Amino acid sequence: MCGFTKTALAITELTDALAAQEHRILACVHCGLCLEACPTYTLTGNENDSPRGRIYLMRAVAEGKLAGNSATFQTHIDRCLGCRACEPVCPAGVEYGQLLEASRESLFKPDVPRGVSYRLLRLALRHVWLHPARLRFAFSSARLMRDLGMAKPLRMLVGTLSSRMQFGLALLESSAPQLDGDAPTAASPEAEASASSRSNGTNLFTGCVTAGLFARVNEATRRVLRVNGYSVRSPKGQVCCGALHAHAGDLEGARVLARENIEAFGDSETGTITTNAGGCGAMLVSYAHLLADDEAFAMRAREFSSRVRDVSQQLEGGEIRRGAPLGETPVTYDASCHLINGQHAAEAPLKLMRAIPNL
Repeated sequence: MCGFTKTALAITELTDALAAQEHRILACVHCGLCLEACPTYTLTGNENDSPRGRIYLMRAVAEGKLAGNSATFQTHIDRCLGCRACEPVCPAGVEYGQLLEASRESLFKPDVPRGVSYRLLRLALRHVWLHPARLRFAFSSARLMRDLGMAKPLRMLVGTLSSRMQFGLALLESSAPQLDGDAPTAASPEAEASASSRSNGTNLFTGCVTAGLFARVNEATRRVLRVNGYSVRSPKGQVCCGALHAHAGDLEGARVLARENIEAFGDSETGTITTNAGGCGAMLVSYAHLLADDEAFAMRAREFSSRVRDVSQQLEGGEIRRGAPLGETPVTYDASCHLINGQHAAEAPLKLMRAIPNL
C-alpha cells in the first residue's frame, strides 16, 4: 500500500510539472515541420517518436488523460535523443528541450517504476558523477582496463546483452591514442610570447569524459588557443557540466554541478569560458535557464552563460593563424547537433577548418 501511494504521488508530481509547462506545450501549433528534422521519427515513422507527437503525450499527461507511468509515455520520451533539431525549424519557437527536461525530471524520481539499466544510471549519476574523487577513480579504472586491452573483448561479449554497455565500451576503446600526433607538443616560444601579451585570456572547460578519457583533446585545444594569442587557464574546482544529469532527468543533480562551476569560474573579469565539446557547451549555455528560479545564482548563471564560447567561436573573434597542410589526408566533419542547436555555432567550425591549407 505504501509503494502504491508513493507511485501515485510521483505520477501526480509529473502531471503538475507538465501542467506548469502549459504555456510551452500550447505553443505547438502541430504544423508538422519538425517531423523530418527529428532523427527518431525519420527512423521509425511513428508519430509518437516525433516532437509533435511527444508534445501531444505531454499534454495528455498534464490534462490527466494519460498516466505518467504508462509504457507509451515512458518509451517515447526515453527514445528522444535531445538533439533539439526540431527547435530551429519550429515557426512557433517551441522550447522543446525544456519540455523534454521537465518530462524526464519527474520520470527520474525513484518512486517511478523503471528498468534495471535506468536504476544503474540513476545510481551512477547520483553517487559517482556528483563526487569528483569517485569520478576520477572511475575514469582511472576505465583507462587501466582500456590500456590492458580489455575493452574490445568485453564489448564483443556484451554486444548481444546491452546496447548501452556496448556503446560505452566502444567509446572507451576509441579513446586510446591511435597516432603519434596524439602526443602533446609544446607551443612555440613565439606563440607563448603572443599569448602572454594578450590582455584578455580565456578559461578552458575541461569536462569529465574529455578530461578522463580524451585528455589529448584538451591539450590540443590549449595549444591552438595559445598559438592564436590567448592565455589559457583551467580553473580548479570545475566539475562535470551536468548534461548527463539533465538529459536523464536529474535536474537537481545538474543544478548542483552548475553552482559548483559558476563558483569555480568566477566573474566576467576572468575572461570567456571556452569549450571543445558541443554537449558541454550547450549545457553551460543553459545554466541561465536551469538556475532561473535560484535567487542566489540566477543573475550569476545568466552572466556565466553569456561568457561561454565553443573553441571555434573563440578563435573566430580574431584572425585565425593558418595551420600546417594535411596533404592528401581525407577529412570528414560531423556537425555536432548540440553545437548547432544549443550554441548556435554552425559557421564558426567551418571557418576554423578553412584556415588549414589545402583542406
